[in-house]
Formats: sequence, C-alpha cells, structure tokens
Amino acid sequence: MKQKHRFLTALCLALCLLLCAAACPAEEAQETQAYSRTITIDGFGDFVYYAQNDPDWDRSLYEPRFSKNYRVMHGGGCAPTAAAIALANLLTPQELPALLEQAADPETGFPYCPCAVNAFDHYGNEHGITDPRTPEDFLAALPVICASFATGNNAQGLVLRKRDGFGTSTLIFETLANAYGLSYRGYSSWENALSVLQSGGVVVTCVTKGIFTSTSHFMVIAAADEDYIYILDPLMRESYERDTSHLLEVVEPGLVRGRTKDVLRMGLSSFYTMKRPEE
Repeated sequence: MKQKHRFLTALCLALCLLLCAAACPAEEAQETQAYSRTITIDGFGDFVYYAQNDPDWDRSLYEPRFSKNYRVMHGGGCAPTAAAIALANLLTPQELPALLEQAADPETGFPYCPCAVNAFDHYGNEHGITDPRTPEDFLAALPVICASFATGNNAQGLVLRKRDGFGTSTLIFETLANAYGLSYRGYSSWENALSVLQSGGVVVTCVTKGIFTSTSHFMVIAAADEDYIYILDPLMRESYERDTSHLLEVVEPGLVRGRTKDVLRMGLSSFYTMKRPEE
C-alpha cells in the first residue's frame, strides 16, 4: 500500500507541474527575445533596431527583376536592414513615407508580401499583399521597403541588389540618404566617421571575413565613447563563434560592443555616414 501511495503522489505531482506549465504561457513568451524593437544603450538613449532575420520577413525573397538567384532577407538582407536602422534613427516616423515620392511609381509605392520584398513576378494574387502608406506602416516595415528600393523600385531605376554575383551595392546608403535629403559621406578613416557620429549622425560599417562573418556584412555603429563602440547588428544573434579572440561582448541579441582600441582588429574598415543637414 505504501508503494502504491508513493506512486500516486509522484503521479499527482507530475500532473500538477504539467498543468502549471500549460497555464503559464505568458512567462514563457516573456523569455523570448523580440526581434525588431527599441534597444536602449546606457548613456546614449533609445535606438530603433531591425533584424534581417525577423520572422516577419526573414524568408522574403530579396531579388531584382529577372534575377536567376533565390536569396532571402535572412541571409542577404543586411544592407537594406542597416539602411533602415540608420534612417529610422535619424528621421521621425512622419518623415519616413516621403520615400513614396522616390518609388518607381509613387502611386504603386512599395507593396510586398510574406514571400517577396517587391512586386516583380515573385508572388501571385493568392498572397496577402501589404501596401505601406502611413508613418506607422513605414516604421514597422522599413527594412522590406529599403530592400524593395534596392531591387530597382526607385525613381532612378537603379538596381542596387546585384542580379549576378554577390551582395548589395554600397550605393544603397547614398541613394537613400539623398532621397531623404540627408547629408552623406563615405570614409575609410574611423576618426572621420567618429566625428560624424559624435555630431549626431549615424555610421553604417562594412566588415569582410573576420569575427562577424565569413563573407561580408553591414552593421550600424550607434554610439561610441572612449572605451567602447556599440554596434547594432542586423543579423540578430546571441553569440559570435568566429570571435575566438573574445573582442566582442553581446549586450543583448542585436547589440554588441567592442573596445574602441580594437577597431581594426574587429575589421571595421569602411564607413558610410548619414546625418541630418545643418539647420
């Protein structure tokens, strides 16, 4: 009888634990890190952050018309996502829809669906198409809109997402900055880029094979001081396996920092700066 009693007690305890876990889904959800969101950097304030691997668009095809490739935002969307981070932190939400005037057809704008960032033959009428128009629409989907712009959906007809070969042209940053009336400069010197950053600008940086990537990758330098450089990485991740020298510290997924003295060791060598024009 005692053995049977112990068995029943253990069974009741196990059932209670299972029921408790099922009754508390909110606690589990709180432990899941959001992707695109606001990130606070201590001493510098809040920053809009977007992730190219956000489930809302990570599988969206990011290709220009007539491309023979099949590349999606998750693996190749760092450039439009970095551009979106830069723009969202320089402009107000009310200013963002001004890009509609720079679409290939302002009346059509930047429609997209879950499977593609543009309307270039990649989806059929059966898909739910989103047509961003309001400040809220643009703020919610800016990486996809910048990606559509880069695929050739712009007033100049520039195809900034390469049809063949690899990657997105760095002209995406200059072209989008010009579309919004922002000042733009490219630098190879960290000191010059830092001066723009300290005067209220935003810096996009490109790194090649190294601690961040095995190929190349665009990121945004949001802030810097004497000790650290704070980087918003469009590819949200919890760790950097290639960082065998331990140069990086993940403050939270999407935000990483490294020592200012290690700029070259981190591979930060090309800088594309955007800034609001002087009033």
